[in-house]
Amino acid sequence: MGPFGSKSVTTTTALIDSDDGLMVVFEAPMGLYGRNEWRVVDSPDGKGLLLREENVLTGVTILMPFVLMTKKESHRELAARFVDKLRERP
Repeated sequence: MGPFGSKSVTTTTALIDSDDGLMVVFEAPMGLYGRNEWRVVDSPDGKGLLLREENVLTGVTILMPFVLMTKKESHRELAARFVDKLRERP
């Protein structure tokens, strides 16, 4: 925190590939844990595919506004990269 704090954060992350998507599980300092899962599913009308995202984020309540703001900033780019990777697959 402040002038004594580091500007970098080290996290432990696992990427789990599945038949219908990808799961990212991570742990960060100060009790932050998360799971993001992207799955390709049939659309309700059966005429296409949808990318469904589910995520769980837990941590110290006082830190959550900062964590959520940071997640929002990086989310759009991460989702776009994931869609690009899906397009590369047969």
